[in-house]
Amino acid sequence: SNHAVRSLSQEDKVQVLKLLEMQRNGMLMYTSCGWFFEDISGIESVQVMRYACRAMQLAREVAGADPEPEFIHILEKAPGTMLEQGNGAQVYKNFVRTAVVDLSRVGFHYALSSLVAGSPETIRIRNYTLRNEAFEKAESGDLRLALGKVFLHSETTLEEHTLMFAVLHLGSHNFMGGAREYVDEKIYGTMREELMDVFSTGDIPLMILYLERHYGSHSSTLRDLFRDGQLKVLYAIFDSTLADMESAF
Repeated sequence: SNHAVRSLSQEDKVQVLKLLEMQRNGMLMYTSCGWFFEDISGIESVQVMRYACRAMQLAREVAGADPEPEFIHILEKAPGTMLEQGNGAQVYKNFVRTAVVDLSRVGFHYALSSLVAGSPETIRIRNYTLRNEAFEKAESGDLRLALGKVFLHSETTLEEHTLMFAVLHLGSHNFMGGAREYVDEKIYGTMREELMDVFSTGDIPLMILYLERHYGSHSSTLRDLFRDGQLKVLYAIFDSTLADMESAF
């Protein structure tokens, strides 16, 4: 019951809510219209596989169990009728895994959007509420850099995290950067100092090296933004180009 959940510690409460969310997605993945399909790449089948993907993501977080490799192996046996989409495993990797929402992706979405449109104090992305903790931006010609910290609260599982982030805009549609768990002010200060110092010299290869050093597997590009964020960023990038073209014509 809600009363029983409220009486738990915050850590236990998060675990219980993750289990309930895993169960909910485990039920949703059996939605019948998703499995009576004409082609496994259809929107219904992709959606139920996304429910399954979310359930497995939570299983990894709660129990350390990872049934996904076996799940993908089984999907290899599901042929598609559209040759360009491939079998079920290929559909899963191309249309399901790419939709996974995790902390680093939410943090990067916030960071890149802030670089282009400014940093709001509070914003909602999917089931997360984000609050700006620190934000700095530097510009030099076509180069732009944004870095900072953001606090995340999950409306679904009540998880709370603080992430540090950095995003570099190399011009046009070329972005790179990442978001990862904030550990302490010393690590954040080192990241900030290194990136700001290198940015002031315009040494792009070294800047990329530092980004990879600090964010590694948590690094991302424009492709990792959620679809609405991709559109906003692309419109912002092309606005000035379109204005020049309209003026010329």
